[in-house]
Parts: sequence; C-alpha cells; structure tokens
Amino acid sequence: MPSNEFLDHSYAQYSLIEEAFQAELDTSLDPRGPDLLLEFVDRLTLGPGSRALDVGCGEGRYALELARRFGLSVHGIDPVSAHIDICNSRRARTPPEIAHNLLFDLGEVEHSCTPHACCARRSGTSRSLDGDRTT
Repeated sequence: MPSNEFLDHSYAQYSLIEEAFQAELDTSLDPRGPDLLLEFVDRLTLGPGSRALDVGCGEGRYALELARRFGLSVHGIDPVSAHIDICNSRRARTPPEIAHNLLFDLGEVEHSCTPHACCARRSGTSRSLDGDRTT
C-alpha cells in the first residue's frame, strides 16, 4: 500500500489531468458509460436499507447516488484523506433522509470479510458495516 503522503501528493497532482483522464475513461467505457454500475444495481432489485460497501469510493459519487436512487446504506472507504473530506462535505449537503444512509471512512479494506461484515482498517481499529468495532 502506498504511503498516505504519496496518496495525498498524487491526489493533488490529479487535478492537473483530471478532465482529460475522465474523457478517456468515458471513452474506454463506451458504449455503456460510467452509469453502468447504477444500471447493474437497479437490476438487482435490492430493497431500501440493503448494505453496500464502496471500496475506493473516491469523492463519493457512486455512494451518494446508490443511497439517493436505491435507498442503500453505503459505507465508502478510501485511502486518500482528501477524498473522505470531500465525501463528508457532500454528505453534509445531502438531505437528512439520504445522509443517514452514508458513512465514509479513511482506511484500507482488509481481507477479513465474512458473510455478516466487512471491515475497514483505520488507525489500528476496525469497524463493521453496522458500526461495531471488531479489533
């Protein structure tokens, strides 16, 4: 795993190429486009309150949309602190009926997933999707 300093530096530099990168990414996903994930989730017919884990949530675009569009309870995890700051800022501007379904944490996903919980490593502790500390 790259250091937090490297990730923060890389994130700061990303803004210099972000527009061109996104254009290339959209082209590479053609003809489906970046909303393919949302179309896939729609076909799953998950009920409101179903849990989703957004690994590498970035700035929270999909996590917010999954909570808004489908009523999912979404836990976003990302190793870049600037991403989590943006996610939490967006969550703060989101209507409360959607915001209460969102949780964003700085951390790395560990290989400790069980059928009942996935854990995010954060400062030596782990938290399951239901918020319980596991170690």
